[in-house]
Amino acid sequence: MQANTVTNGIMPRILKQHFCSISSLSVSSSIYFLLVCCSLSSCHGLRINTIDTTNVLTNKTETLADPRVARFLSLAEDAFTRQRLTSPIDDNAYLWYSQVLALNPNNTTAKHGISDIVEQYLSWAIKTFETDSLVRALDYIAKAKSVDDTHSNIALVEANIISRSLILETSFAINQQKLASRHKSVKVQMRDIAMEIDRLNARVVIQARSDIEGRWIYKQLNFHSTMRIRATFKISQSPQVTLHY
Repeated sequence: MQANTVTNGIMPRILKQHFCSISSLSVSSSIYFLLVCCSLSSCHGLRINTIDTTNVLTNKTETLADPRVARFLSLAEDAFTRQRLTSPIDDNAYLWYSQVLALNPNNTTAKHGISDIVEQYLSWAIKTFETDSLVRALDYIAKAKSVDDTHSNIALVEANIISRSLILETSFAINQQKLASRHKSVKVQMRDIAMEIDRLNARVVIQARSDIEGRWIYKQLNFHSTMRIRATFKISQSPQVTLHY
């Protein structure tokens, strides 16, 4: 019947080609082929639509790859390298990382950058406290808080610096020439210092011009002390023993 014929004569041509070559096919294969053809012809007019996701993916990629984000990240990294962490006001790492997060709050690079700024300030705080002053160290901690006051390391570093600032210290200078000759007066001085160490239960910092000289001082202190001395050694051209208590 004409109702089962596919438009434009496509199906008749297929059938004709099939029957022309039927001798080369098995009977079962031929029957299967006919059933498929009939099925297709009965479904004439049925159209299956597919979804083209190309544009969707492209738009999403373009949204994520905002050229401003790449530019701000580059500016932030450059500012950090030049140690412009929060100043000057119009060109600093914190400013540019903040611009990135304003466009993309989940940008991990910017988040890590903010954390790096805090860590740098804390590192400077520790170094400054040990070599300069408590005031400047606390200033660096304040700057770290202004960047991210939720950073877990801020409280730890601040507590450590404050507790160390409350520790008293006493220093005993050692005559360089007498130390070099291991003079008896230096040995007497080491005995007196050892007694102070025991009395104060102090921690000790030994400064000497060489490792050998530092070990000799430590040996003398330990010899006269009633306990094993806890000491830190530093190379210095000004020999001395400092007690922290």
